[in-house]
Amino acid sequence: MTMKEQLRAVAKEYARQFGKIIGMNPDYWVGEDMSVGACAFGDYYFNLYDMQEVIDHLDDWVEEYGTIEKVGDEVIGWHEWMTEHEFRIGLYAWLDGHRPDKNTVDYVKLHQQLTVLKQVELEYPTHSIGNVIMQLEARIKEIEKRETKKN
Repeated sequence: MTMKEQLRAVAKEYARQFGKIIGMNPDYWVGEDMSVGACAFGDYYFNLYDMQEVIDHLDDWVEEYGTIEKVGDEVIGWHEWMTEHEFRIGLYAWLDGHRPDKNTVDYVKLHQQLTVLKQVELEYPTHSIGNVIMQLEARIKEIEKRETKKN
């Protein structure tokens, strides 16, 4: 068996075991290479790294949440939260109890929008988007002030 075949076999086994935790069978792999692609479970997609994190630390998560089913619920909750908020937080951090607050999510999104607008401004210097950039920068400063007052 070649190394690539071994990787595929291991990835399929991780997907099978992960599917038991979340209560779904793996449907198919998206992407050319299983090690960097994602596996579809119905409407949910998980990469091999995230599946490994859950399976390799399953005993810890069961101790934390009480049952495998509750761990599965948390995993699905993480996926849904990220989809709803269009914000990436690692599954391990999520299961470990770290949840970003609204200010953090807003702050990161505003910085992302600002970065895109500045790139557009560089590529299309004849277009006027300076006001939008100034407004985003002002909103970022407001969030920074709120965070400073909290701490």
